Amino acid sequence: MIIRIATQEDITAVEKLRTTAYQTATGSIISDTSFLHWNESDEQSITLILENEEKQIISTLQGKILITKAELEKFFDISLNTSFSFPIFPTFTIGKASTFLEYRGLGYTAIMRILFLQACLNSEIQSISSTMQADASRIPLLKQMGYFIEEADISHRKNSHFNNTSAALFNLLHKQNFVEAIAVAKNKIITPISAIEIQDELLLTMKKKISYFCIKKNENSTSSIL
Repeated sequence: MIIRIATQEDITAVEKLRTTAYQTATGSIISDTSFLHWNESDEQSITLILENEEKQIISTLQGKILITKAELEKFFDISLNTSFSFPIFPTFTIGKASTFLEYRGLGYTAIMRILFLQACLNSEIQSISSTMQADASRIPLLKQMGYFIEEADISHRKNSHFNNTSAALFNLLHKQNFVEAIAVAKNKIITPISAIEIQDELLLTMKKKISYFCIKKNENSTSSIL
């Protein structure tokens, strides 16, 4: 098995995996899967994939940079009520976690989350952010890792892709906790990282992409102001 960055040739397989995984997720009914299709947002993100020995993509996870509160609220379709006492932008969002049913519970996305955390070390990224359902099994782990967790305000939603059976949670990890979070996560993973082949210079490539996306986001933000 190998973890690598998705390419244009992987788009169809990634879309199929996302759609299948989300439709079989516990507690979610999806009326529209269009948001899982590869789009402009994917082009501005880092999408990791795990291939098995038959070259089938069996798990995937995406990381994307956001630089404003408005952008974050729009991306997650939530409203933030908390004012943080520390900088949180740019934040690196982790989402679109998808694993085929028969491979779930083996910690494959946990390994990819660790890789994303490692790539964010000593970078411009100030925080890691994500959302999840209130009954998600990984909540205790995220708390151990140092995540701030609160119920997300979704009262404004009129139409949503999801019909969740539990509340939505917003999760934030400040950069001062990155190192400890990596240590905790490594201690809890089910499948050892050593059991998975990692694409050559993957972390270096991810770090370069993070730096590039941060620069582009700031340039675009400045241009829109001018």
